[in-house]
Amino acid sequence: FADNQIRVISPWKVEISAPEGIVNASKSFTVNSPKIALNGDAAVSQGLNVTGQSELSGGAQIGGIDFGNHVHSGVKSGGSTTQGPQ
Repeated sequence: FADNQIRVISPWKVEISAPEGIVNASKSFTVNSPKIALNGDAAVSQGLNVTGQSELSGGAQIGGIDFGNHVHSGVKSGGSTTQGPQ
């Protein structure tokens, strides 16, 4: 193994099929691609940082509050601020 690495370089599509798959990396795991598709539910058990533009076409909840259809109470004109979302 050159440089203590295993590299797979292919000019064609590479596909892996199995009933289950696990990747264990003790330092980090990076995927470099201009587009990534996750075709199924995704669960994140730790923090998530997003630095680019995000689109959520199916809606989202934050702390149990519907992000796209929530209301704010205490709305006043001028420089006032609203109370928290409901």
